[in-house]
Amino acid sequence: MSNILQRNSKFFTILWFIIFGINISSVSAQVILRNTESGRIKEIPFGSKIFYRLHSDSILSVEIPKEIGVLQTTGDSTFIFMDQSEITVSDISYIEIESTRLRKWRAVMGPVLVAGSGILIRGLTMWIGEGSESHNKETIPLYTGVGSGIAIIGAIPFLLKNKSFDLNNSKWELVIP
Repeated sequence: MSNILQRNSKFFTILWFIIFGINISSVSAQVILRNTESGRIKEIPFGSKIFYRLHSDSILSVEIPKEIGVLQTTGDSTFIFMDQSEITVSDISYIEIESTRLRKWRAVMGPVLVAGSGILIRGLTMWIGEGSESHNKETIPLYTGVGSGIAIIGAIPFLLKNKSFDLNNSKWELVIP
């Protein structure tokens, strides 16, 4: 009886390690952007939103707009997106990766920008409408200074851009491991 239990436990242990190994390898699988000159690597994890532009095979210089897709998985040198569309890697001429940190930072700083703009507008309205009379000599500079400072701090994440790579004329290439 103990011999059967030992065989079953060995079988289940090996099965558990196989399943665990497959899960680990599928989690770590991703798309890699590699710099051909310096060897630097930028990883694109599955589930990230990417903006891409395809090659134009027209003789005319037609500008193809950027398209958006959420990367689900990869196939044989193809990207497969959440909407089940497939694009060959060699057809992509431009890729931009949406930064989740930047998106979260924008979500937090959006209300700060609105509040700072409101304080700044109140100071400017007081200055234009009432002028700098007795009590306004102290409050107008306070409202405009604090409002413009808060608005500038709140605008910083909206001035930053996502990481983008031009695959036509640059040293970057897409690699699917």
